Amino acid sequence: MLKFFNKGFFVQYAFTFVLGLLLWLPAIVMSPLVEEPNFYWGELAKVIFDVNTNFPVTGIILAYLLVYITALFINRMATDFGLVSKTSTLPLFVFIVMIGFSPSFHYMSPFIIILPLLMLLYLLLFKHYHNENNVFLSFDTGVILGIIALIYPPTAIVILVIWISLLSFKGISWRNFVVSLLGLLFPAFLAYSYYFFSGNESLAAGLFPIKTLFNFNLTYFPLSLNSLLNLILLLVSFISAIKVMQQQKNLTIQQRSHYTAVAVSIFLLLFVQLFLSLQLSTSLLLVPAAALTVSNMLSNSSLKSKWINLLLVSVVIVSLINSFLPMIYATWELL
Repeated sequence: MLKFFNKGFFVQYAFTFVLGLLLWLPAIVMSPLVEEPNFYWGELAKVIFDVNTNFPVTGIILAYLLVYITALFINRMATDFGLVSKTSTLPLFVFIVMIGFSPSFHYMSPFIIILPLLMLLYLLLFKHYHNENNVFLSFDTGVILGIIALIYPPTAIVILVIWISLLSFKGISWRNFVVSLLGLLFPAFLAYSYYFFSGNESLAAGLFPIKTLFNFNLTYFPLSLNSLLNLILLLVSFISAIKVMQQQKNLTIQQRSHYTAVAVSIFLLLFVQLFLSLQLSTSLLLVPAAALTVSNMLSNSSLKSKWINLLLVSVVIVSLINSFLPMIYATWELL
């Protein structure tokens, strides 16, 4: 299977699309339980929740299309910036499987909306390496993060990813750090201005979380296949980020800069997931960066290809089982 995804022909794209459809099929047949907003959600996230509850099936279909488009974006970006071989579709496959395994990921949540924005943020960060006059690029990167933070405010911590990444790029000055912070604040300023001039200034408080308490996420500990797979997702993301950081000497300077941004974002998003989150679907934020690091880890693994192939097949089978379990349970109760 690893050899199969080291190519980039139509059959690889068709295979991943059909696999994704199979993983999302149970959610389309029987709508999954949508998690309600909590005090960490921004105002835009609450709007998405209302639309999703009123049009659940449409939301699920749109969610899958958005996920697959994001997967294509990830795969193209990985090949263009030398993160995988030029013809590989492995990041595409890994991304679809990582998101497709859990029914809690299949509806149109705010985090599905964030996925393409995260990829755009990584793209703008990577472009810093190729542009010496990149002050406006830093501002654009901050603006994208500001939009993401309006949807889920705890993600504002990713500004640290931008700042740490800037240290590894050429042609960087103090202006890049300042304008990236201004870019982060700019969307919130526009939103506040809208509330102010419309006479609803009191509602602007909803742009940011009411509380900033650290709540260790206990939702992973109940025994279930879904919670176990979520724990594995967090663990694999963490290990793959460490592996990428350890092999820095084997990478080019460009790859080193790109993987630094990706690995640091995994560490910070893990922090958000464990301490600034009350829902499983926040794990979605890890998947774009994790798909890149896991693809790199699989491509450079010292294991024999037959063991990697067995691992990939096993992951696909377990993901299909976990996706279809709610439908199986519902059918069993009807009988």
